[in-house]
Amino acid sequence: MPLEDGPREPGPFPVDDLLSHLGAWRALQSVSDAAAGRARTRELLAQSASVGTWEGLLVDIAEGSAPIVATAGAFEVSGKLVGVAKDFVTVEASNGRPALLRIEALTSIRQVARGAQDRRIARSAQGRPAGSRTATPEVSFATVLDLLCSERAPVAITTSSSTIRGVLDSVGEDVITVRGSILGPTTHIRMGAVVACEIC
Repeated sequence: MPLEDGPREPGPFPVDDLLSHLGAWRALQSVSDAAAGRARTRELLAQSASVGTWEGLLVDIAEGSAPIVATAGAFEVSGKLVGVAKDFVTVEASNGRPALLRIEALTSIRQVARGAQDRRIARSAQGRPAGSRTATPEVSFATVLDLLCSERAPVAITTSSSTIRGVLDSVGEDVITVRGSILGPTTHIRMGAVVACEIC
């Protein structure tokens, strides 16, 4: 029975009618809140898709420490993504050796493990759209190669067509030189053609 408007004759207050109205209102409010929640979820997902970036996603995966397989052209390495810098990522390979892959050449990252590992990745991005962050270190690929050159570290430089092993002899603005051995052949490689550098 609807609550009557206007003055009413003295008598018992229709508590049952009031509770019935309040119950109906709460039910309608719950439906409205649920619909608003679903709309907000769709909005956040759409925002994530529009704001997320490749670099930001790499940062999320690195913080999750999930085993991955990184692919750059014909080059592929399994391990953990441990760092995202200005223009390259660092993968700690399954053999314990680091591999540096240029972000420009990186074509895909496949996450090997699911479950708890995926939940850690999800938690690392809580409060912001997935892939919305940027890499923090300003170290460049060329800077690291220059450091490896000064250390005379043995490397394997992979391009789209071959892998050259040896020691970095010099690192220029857009060219690097790899020497096979002390008296071995010297190979000059265009910096832009480098896909990855493995530290042997």
